[in-house]
Amino acid sequence: FEALDPEFALQALTAAAAAEAATSPVLLFMPHCDRALYERVLLEATGGRVAEHAREAALQLFANVVLIGNSFSLYADRDELRVVPEGSPGAPGATNLICEMRPFIQEELLPEYAPCSEAFNDLAVLSFSSDKTR
Repeated sequence: FEALDPEFALQALTAAAAAEAATSPVLLFMPHCDRALYERVLLEATGGRVAEHAREAALQLFANVVLIGNSFSLYADRDELRVVPEGSPGAPGATNLICEMRPFIQEELLPEYAPCSEAFNDLAVLSFSSDKTR
């Protein structure tokens, strides 16, 4: 990957780099990405484990992260209604970290993007907190 400006160069976020960057603000810009990619980002943050202590570690890692992407609330609503058939793209997998992390996510839907509403109709700004009351 070659960035237009070296100051904004993209790099893979390994667990070690993520831990080091945890004290700096991080913007994950993921509009219109597949559900599997969101799940993968959350899984990597937990170190591949979904136990309670791994979730707490992920929440600490994501404390300074803002994500611009698909609404996690809408994914959870679709899961509850079983809108997406099991086994198809967009359906929840064996681990459903989007729903597991939902109580720790503050989400603000963005206005519809009229020129391409079918692609960006569920865009949201998400932030993470270990405080369920947020």
